[in-house]
Amino acid sequence: EVLGIPSKSLAVILLRKFHWNKERLITSYAEDQEKTCKESGIRPDLKLEKPPKYPKKKFTCTVCYDEYPRSEGFALGCGH
Repeated sequence: EVLGIPSKSLAVILLRKFHWNKERLITSYAEDQEKTCKESGIRPDLKLEKPPKYPKKKFTCTVCYDEYPRSEGFALGCGH
């Protein structure tokens, strides 16, 4: 939210690229957003979030194994 990153998916991808070091990410993203995204393997035209087909259907989180409605999860534009 600090940098105005347009989606949760993009923020997670960038944080993973920067090994969850938000200070390095903030510095790099503030200096050159396009370069930071490109170096992270993100195309500028990539649609990152796709609404679920069945938002009320539940899924099991593979981290905590709790069940959540699909509307509370997110996926990349390709559906993964």
